[in-house]
Amino acid sequence: MQISHKSFRNIGLIGRPDKYSVVETLCLIHDHLITLGLNPVFDQETAKLVPYSHGQTVSRNLLGEVVDLMIVVGGDGSLLHAARALVRYSTP
Repeated sequence: MQISHKSFRNIGLIGRPDKYSVVETLCLIHDHLITLGLNPVFDQETAKLVPYSHGQTVSRNLLGEVVDLMIVVGGDGSLLHAARALVRYSTP
C-alpha cells in the first residue's frame, strides 16, 4: 500500500501536558495543517495547552478511531504514551 499525504485527512496532535514549551510548535503545526486543508485533532490534555477554543478534541484513548496520522511533540515519554494509546489501531 502506497501512502501519500492525500491518505491523511484527520491528523492527531499530542503534546506533553506538563510542558508549555511545546505550545508554539503545536500551534505552528496546527496552523500549517489548516492551510493544507487537513483537520487537526487534539487529545483532551493537549487541547488545554493551546489557545484554540474551536476544533476537534478527542480523548487520547479514542484518537486512533478518529485520526489517520499522529504527530507527537515532546520527548520519548510522550511518544511512548501515544504509541500505547494507538497501537491497537495501527495509526502511523
